[in-house]
Amino acid sequence: MAASKLTRLAIPDIGCEIEQMIVAGDRVVAHLRFRGHFTGRFGQIQGQGQTINFVATDIYRIADGRVAENWHIEDNLTLQQQLGIIPSERLTCRQAQGGHSRRRISRFERPVSDQLEFTFGTDPRR
Repeated sequence: MAASKLTRLAIPDIGCEIEQMIVAGDRVVAHLRFRGHFTGRFGQIQGQGQTINFVATDIYRIADGRVAENWHIEDNLTLQQQLGIIPSERLTCRQAQGGHSRRRISRFERPVSDQLEFTFGTDPRR
């Protein structure tokens, strides 16, 4: 609850959209997208109107028509980069592994399966 209040103070216009929802047995999975503008204050950082856009996933267990349990995972790295808490530098593949390379990678450039293949093996298409 406290985290929710701090977020609302930092991003007063924050909104949430359900991008997809899956119901299976007594479980409901909701994939959420949060959007807004960082115009408030987060700790020592004053917002300058930066766009905020990150995702979260909730898994609910339903019992007797009510939420009995909830698990919540959100993309805090993206949120903290957008707030300016963490630098939003893109790492190259070799830098991520401790070496150096000129080829830049981004988690948005390829499907996850391609990223894993490229990260842990050789990419036959290159």
